[in-house]
Amino acid sequence: MKVRPLLVVLLLAISFLAFNHVIDLRSEEGRRALVSIEMLESGNWMVPHLNGEPYYNKPPAYNWVIAFFFALFGNFSEWVLRLPGALSLLASGGLVFLFARKYVHRDRALLLATAYLCSSDLLFYGSVNAGEIDLFYAFVVLLQVFSIFHFHQRKQWWLLFFSSYFFMAIGVLTKGLPSIAFQALTLVPYLIIQGDWKRLVGLPHIAGGLFSAGLMGGYFYLYSLENDVLAFTLNIFQQASQRTASEHTLVETLLGLLDFPGYLLGKMMPWGLLIIFLLWRPVRQQIASSESLRFLSLFVLCNIWIYWISPEMRSRYLFMFFPILTVLFVEAALVPSEATSRVWSIFRHVLFGALLIGSAACIVAPFVPVDLPVEVSMTMRVIIVLLGLMVLPLAFLFHRSPDRASALWTVVLVLALARFAFGFVALPLTQQGLKHHDYTHELIAEADGREINIFGQYRLTPKLSLFGTEFAKTQVDIPIELPYQVPYYYYLETGNVMRLESTRKEGQLYLSYHNQLIDGDVVLNRNKTIYPAVEMVLFTPNLP
Repeated sequence: MKVRPLLVVLLLAISFLAFNHVIDLRSEEGRRALVSIEMLESGNWMVPHLNGEPYYNKPPAYNWVIAFFFALFGNFSEWVLRLPGALSLLASGGLVFLFARKYVHRDRALLLATAYLCSSDLLFYGSVNAGEIDLFYAFVVLLQVFSIFHFHQRKQWWLLFFSSYFFMAIGVLTKGLPSIAFQALTLVPYLIIQGDWKRLVGLPHIAGGLFSAGLMGGYFYLYSLENDVLAFTLNIFQQASQRTASEHTLVETLLGLLDFPGYLLGKMMPWGLLIIFLLWRPVRQQIASSESLRFLSLFVLCNIWIYWISPEMRSRYLFMFFPILTVLFVEAALVPSEATSRVWSIFRHVLFGALLIGSAACIVAPFVPVDLPVEVSMTMRVIIVLLGLMVLPLAFLFHRSPDRASALWTVVLVLALARFAFGFVALPLTQQGLKHHDYTHELIAEADGREINIFGQYRLTPKLSLFGTEFAKTQVDIPIELPYQVPYYYYLETGNVMRLESTRKEGQLYLSYHNQLIDGDVVLNRNKTIYPAVEMVLFTPNLP
């Protein structure tokens, strides 16, 4: 292995694993942590709980994984919470490497894998919020999709159906219905195109499907013995369908259709720029000549429309497409064609200019006297300058690269260096703006040894509906959604789970929102820094 690829792999591994303790939990990470903690506390592995009440939004597979890591390491820290996601991301890169080495291009396998890991949204968002469910789920989907192609190439039908349906079941128990769509919309068209459609009615397929149904049905049966399985199932369906056009207006859907391509390509920068190479027929013909690349293209075309027509989109929902699109875009850029030489020259000059500007900005910016809302230490300033000094020669190395693959390797190295510096600079600066941990300390100090619980609930109405037609509906009461980082840090500090209380009790401390107060409640703490639009309160009721 040459020095440059080895350095990239080392930088990415360190970046994804070494800084996961630096910032407090963000976004959905607190929710994932709490459900897993309550599994370990209660010993109930079938029915997920949040704030002591059944949690209906997600099946439990990822919480099982997190709980395993919590138990393995013997603590509930941010680093342990984020470790399964970080390992899933690296494992996904490993899958891309193995798939590309065997089926795409042996000499470019590592470039394709590391390019995927350096997609901008994964590099600076997904790998930071690694406690969320999406990196693990993307890894499971990759296993599902790659197993279809791999075992089809070997004509090992039993392994094809059992492995792909097994990973489908794991996906369903992780995030619900999307994995069923991935299986149907990939397997059926692929076998039909390959002339193997009869395999769809063969014994291996039927057995694989029944095996998967048994795994999923067995779990839901065990769930039904302890809680309302109808509410759970309907809510999982609703969680999936609310992000599709069936739950939105026509105008919202049309605006989403226009916005989606630019949104996706922007999240995949700089590789999203390489889609332009697919405009040339010789490039498309070269891609089409590869059976593996045809399969990857089929997967994208048959599945991405589900997300394309969805107005409610977040980049993390698309992580399973990133590795496949990266392989297609990079391979398109590397097709040797005179027809694309001019567009490559433009791409090279634009990126060269961007690298020079970025390098200069890193060298100069730390010395510009400006007032910032965060404190930038001298060490951080030195790291930023060093990054700029390293990028400068790499920019010229990129511009003078003898071939396209070498040029892209240089881009990957720059991105890996930027992510490494990001861990030392951007993450500590981000931490300065996070208030949940400090707020939790305030609450514990105000409580003075007394236990804090949550007051307030709302009615969840899980339903099965398509395009305005309602087929089934039920109702359950669940706790109000407080920022989950607060009960997480409360548990770390006190060892107590914040539980929902549905009735006021004299002398009990409650955390809630201002609109839950009634006359006579004594407020001990008010806070609007967490949610500026809504005031959170710690109060105790003064009952007559």
